[in-house]
Amino acid sequence: MIKRLLLRVVAIPVLFAIASITGCASEPDLETRTFELMYMDDDVAAELIGPYVYFDRAGGNGAMTVTEGKLTVRETADNLERIAGVLAEFDKPKPGVQLRFQLIEANGFASVDPAISEVESALRDVFRFEGYRLLGEALVNGMEGSWLHQEIPSDEGQVFHLRSGIADVRTDSEGGSVELQVELEAWGDAVLATSLRVRAGQTAVLGSAALRTGETQGRTLILAVRPELTETP
Repeated sequence: MIKRLLLRVVAIPVLFAIASITGCASEPDLETRTFELMYMDDDVAAELIGPYVYFDRAGGNGAMTVTEGKLTVRETADNLERIAGVLAEFDKPKPGVQLRFQLIEANGFASVDPAISEVESALRDVFRFEGYRLLGEALVNGMEGSWLHQEIPSDEGQVFHLRSGIADVRTDSEGGSVELQVELEAWGDAVLATSLRVRAGQTAVLGSAALRTGETQGRTLILAVRPELTETP
């Protein structure tokens, strides 16, 4: 009986020591750091950084708050460094946008207009007109959130009014894309209004309009656009 009691007395502190060591090892060393967002929206930053914050970690939850351009994170030091690297990569000014619009007339033109050689084959795939020619074009520059107004004079003396809005600019490994809202007016009437997303460096046909007023009555116009991303000054 005495030997058994002694064994029990010796074993108890050893078990406590093991439990104490295990408990200390499972508690992470957390730090708090605030990052200032220079260009990124608050909700975009929260979605981007969320995967780097362990909100349900055993022994010590991470935390994140974002408000008024400041992102505050409580995490381990190595995760905070990862977050700093991600923000350095993505929290940058968005590029500017250059838009090249071409106003094209569809009719029975037999010859090929070299000014629209890049889009003519695509036009023939979409429409069934006999031929096309460039009626006028415009080159405008802007950035996300801007609205641009431009007149497009034709070689016949007509003036068309173009209104374009750059709603959203996104960059990716393939270059990026631009979401546009475009309105075309002739003689005070809106003859075309549309919105779409276009890849940078590609020409998109926005639509066609059959004019029923003015000097071009009975003729069909087609509007095409090619966006390019430019460096922000």
